[in-house]
Amino acid sequence: ITNQQLVESKCELLFTRSQTKINGDLLRNSNVKLVATATSGTDHADLDYLSSSGINFRDAKGSNANSVAEYAVYSILKWAYDNQKDINELNVGIIGYGCIGRLLVSYCFAVGMNVFVNDPPLFDRDFNFPDYATYTDLTNLIKNCDVISNHVPLCTIGNYPTYYLLNENNLKYVREGALIIHASRGSVIQESALIDLHEKKSIFTVIDVWENEPEYNDKLATLSMIATPHIAGHSYTGKLNGTKMMLNVFKEIS
Repeated sequence: ITNQQLVESKCELLFTRSQTKINGDLLRNSNVKLVATATSGTDHADLDYLSSSGINFRDAKGSNANSVAEYAVYSILKWAYDNQKDINELNVGIIGYGCIGRLLVSYCFAVGMNVFVNDPPLFDRDFNFPDYATYTDLTNLIKNCDVISNHVPLCTIGNYPTYYLLNENNLKYVREGALIIHASRGSVIQESALIDLHEKKSIFTVIDVWENEPEYNDKLATLSMIATPHIAGHSYTGKLNGTKMMLNVFKEIS
């Protein structure tokens, strides 16, 4: 879709998905008063531009959370089965206690894993984490967990930036034989550091998101136990939930 099409059609409500870049180039001089994306991620939207232009913005956060959590659970169970790991002896570290992280924490606990969680923004607000999840700082989580799964948004500013949250300085503490699941946003993990880690230790990786999407890191994909093209949340249920949320937005605005 182009700016010209929006202007000429006098479009007021724009519903989209993640492949459409929502910014001034698309919306300038149009009549659009609301943009809604049927996705949980908002990396494709210039939120500062929308706010300064008085354009309302809505997303479908949480719509595919269960799909991503199930992707992570499958990865853990496959790794445990292939490597003859006892589920009840595993320490699982989950970075980010949002829509996905909360589901994953509950699922891992339900099947008998020891669960650790890290989420500084919530911790600093004195959030009450569940009794069955042990809160710990990021470095200790990396050092002490057999499985590390990150579920944080990509953020480069503010008090809690997540760009290269997992990098050469802390990935060096990953345990021998550990599993790292990367299904949040590409640049949350420094891919070059992850490749170096593969070359130094016997680790396992499951990668669903990439730094330069839609391009992907061929070397990291080859090294990984599972490599997928950002499809962890692309389930029928996830898309149905996102669509229903958009319908509710349309109903509310209308």
